[in-house]
Amino acid sequence: MATYPPNYTLFDALTDWGSTNAYQISEAHLSKGGWEGWAQEEMRMLFSAGREDNCYQNSKRNAADIVLTPYSSGAEAFAQPYVENECVVIELKCESYFNAWRFREGVQKDIKKVNGGVFKQRLLRGGCNVYCVALSMTEAGDDDMESLGMQLFQGTSAGAPFRVWWCVRQFEPEDFSGDDEDEDEDNEGDDEGEDEEDDEVEDEMYEDNGVEFDVNEVPSGAHGYDNAYHNGYDNGYHSGHNGGWGY
Repeated sequence: MATYPPNYTLFDALTDWGSTNAYQISEAHLSKGGWEGWAQEEMRMLFSAGREDNCYQNSKRNAADIVLTPYSSGAEAFAQPYVENECVVIELKCESYFNAWRFREGVQKDIKKVNGGVFKQRLLRGGCNVYCVALSMTEAGDDDMESLGMQLFQGTSAGAPFRVWWCVRQFEPEDFSGDDEDEDEDNEGDDEGEDEEDDEVEDEMYEDNGVEFDVNEVPSGAHGYDNAYHNGYDNGYHSGHNGGWGY
């Protein structure tokens, strides 16, 4: 049975963007600079999201690549929203010709970063889905992602030159006091993302203080996400295609 991510519409929009920009992505994939930075900026505009935001309570040095909130990316901003009451955090890796030899290592570091992260309370009040997303361009990249236990997104768009791999750490909504404030100094730890030697990552399940990080956690059709996204295509998503976003 296929396993779909909780925020299906977000992933479907990403593959549609890949299909529309297939030529540019294929060219950028061959450049020494790669295409990850460009993809992050396109995702920021596509989802009306934040970029390089510090979401981690335990480290000032760790910023998240993409952050979606209900205010910026929900029903107030899009006719077909990408999130409901929850926030979404994305750590992104894109395989390119010149970084292929360290693509797996980069994704593995993101998995450790997400699994060990203590996230700011304001992101968790309505629930939060924290994703590691990897865009592979080669069969070798696909094999690397499968070896890490990542799930292949089975989307509806077949024209994208990349495959979308994902895993998610989910936080249920919690009842925080309205007066609670995040303290950056509290629980501040060393940045373990870039400087430490990688440990071997288990293929299927990651745990942190009892929080399960299971790539098989969400069954097909969970939360009512399905291809009905395309029914609202012109109203919510199309105006954000290739840069810019629709309100």
